[in-house]
Amino acid sequence: MKHPIQITGMIVSGMLAILIYSGCKKDSPSVSNEAPSVEMRIANSNALAQASFEDAAGAADEAMLQTSASGTSNRLSAGQAYQTSCATITIDLNSNPHVMTIDYGSSDCLGRDGNYRKGIITVSWSGQALDSGAYRTVTFTDYYFNFNRINGNITVTNNGLNTSGNRNYSLDVDGTVDVSALYSTSGTSDTIHYTAHWNKEKVQGAGTFWLHDDVYLIRGSSSGNTLSTSFTAESDSNSPLKKETGFPHFTSGILNISSNGTSFSVDYGYLNGTRDNLAMVTSGGQTYIIRLGK
Repeated sequence: MKHPIQITGMIVSGMLAILIYSGCKKDSPSVSNEAPSVEMRIANSNALAQASFEDAAGAADEAMLQTSASGTSNRLSAGQAYQTSCATITIDLNSNPHVMTIDYGSSDCLGRDGNYRKGIITVSWSGQALDSGAYRTVTFTDYYFNFNRINGNITVTNNGLNTSGNRNYSLDVDGTVDVSALYSTSGTSDTIHYTAHWNKEKVQGAGTFWLHDDVYLIRGSSSGNTLSTSFTAESDSNSPLKKETGFPHFTSGILNISSNGTSFSVDYGYLNGTRDNLAMVTSGGQTYIIRLGK
């Protein structure tokens, strides 16, 4: 196994991992070395699962845009791929449903986006995958994302244009993440059972074929359980999560999380939504600043 020095990309898109729970002072936050609180462990489990399955859905998108499944002659070249830069892509358009395999091999390979992957992602669909109303299913065979094993299935539905004129997609997940003890924040292995229903609205980048200028607003909810707890999470109705492709963290939006009678919120718009690694947590009437883990 290759030895990772830094894990970046989608896995940290919402990750509250590791570290840091401190008294709030917005202009100059202090940092402590205290162990992660219950809230941080719960938030990390939700964020880790969400990031893992979103990454797989994104890899399927990128693979399709390199093949005739895109329904257009203006395709991504292999040199423009990030999430599938070290994968072998094969496609069968004669079968019904159509099938595409994204094979990263049996050894951990480092993608151009800075994430490690191995194993196989399989995508099945009918018709033109990028047409409004089209849907596709994503499944896994011995698949690992940043050394955690991913199982289950994802259904992505193209909802067409919403009332704002923006294309949007539904993302439904039912799966598990087997967290490696070596890379967990607690130092022990765990399994996250995760279900989710998210809506992703593309608010920037629709006019180009290049994926890395895309910006999404994400709304919806998820639930899960681990060996020690269960949780639910929901985007705030007035402040959806903003994801700028190519930047590892959400840049704005609020996520509300509940577990066993405990409720708290995570505000990614700390410091006015700039591209930084800070977020603000409100729990039990107290406000804290955290640094988002790598």
